[in-house]
Amino acid sequence: MKNKYYSLEHAFNTEADFPLHLETMIKDVLYKAYNDTPSIYPSIVNEVQSSTNKERYMGITGSLDLAPLEPLEEYSDASLSESGLDIYNHKYGKTISFPWELIEDDIRNVFVDIPAKFGKGYKTTIDRAVIDVITNTSHYSAARGNLVQTNTTFGYDGIVEAYDLFSEMRGQDGEFINLAPDTLLIHPTMEWTAYEIFAKERTILTQPTRGASAEMTGSTVIENPLIGRFKILTSPYLPNKTAWYLFKAKDGMVHQKRKDLEIFTTTPNAQQMRERDEYTIKARTRFGIGMIDYHYHTYSPGT
Repeated sequence: MKNKYYSLEHAFNTEADFPLHLETMIKDVLYKAYNDTPSIYPSIVNEVQSSTNKERYMGITGSLDLAPLEPLEEYSDASLSESGLDIYNHKYGKTISFPWELIEDDIRNVFVDIPAKFGKGYKTTIDRAVIDVITNTSHYSAARGNLVQTNTTFGYDGIVEAYDLFSEMRGQDGEFINLAPDTLLIHPTMEWTAYEIFAKERTILTQPTRGASAEMTGSTVIENPLIGRFKILTSPYLPNKTAWYLFKAKDGMVHQKRKDLEIFTTTPNAQQMRERDEYTIKARTRFGIGMIDYHYHTYSPGT
């Protein structure tokens, strides 16, 4: 017959494996909260597996020309550039300690609520790291051709301006990158504005002549050409509520997965729990986030 426990303290005092059972329960709660917490980073970055302290990303110079037709012609050189970008993997961790009083007072919910909170926190840690990189203003400038300057306010004209920047964007080799953005990142407070911008129909003002001084005399309703062009993502971690970002997802940023989230107890037996007067769980992960090519991202500071 299985032992019956009437309290956490009773279980602790009657079974030597109680700390390991508690670890299993906390792991289940924490992992579930981690997996259930929504995140946007998978839609933004390209995930790669890393096996070392850092990864180096090299640029390529020279265009990829068609193979020559003449037998004596040589292929043009497309060599690796001498400069590269190193992205380091960093450790993120937290120790979760449950004082002896919680076990003595039989406060069961604490062993569910606290791990669930940390599980959610670890998931949002990756989102925050991605946002920190993508909102780094040093990635954007007029010289780089990825900064919206005229129509900075989040609106139809601003999005068109950002979209047009891609048509002039050149890669490290000086060649046109020849791609279109597919993702828009905004603060949640701008979401309702986005609904208006991407409405099915758009009203434009009309005028009788092309003269700059001519008065607008009416309006025309047309189908909105922006419908369905971009995936719209929102994040409360954007430092500027009016700033917005239009980019080609996964082509310019990486998420280096060095070590998945792992959870283990540092007090695996009852004796150590008594010595420390607490039960302790440690959770940690290791990863790196970086922008490997700014040509795939545009930014507007908003208003």
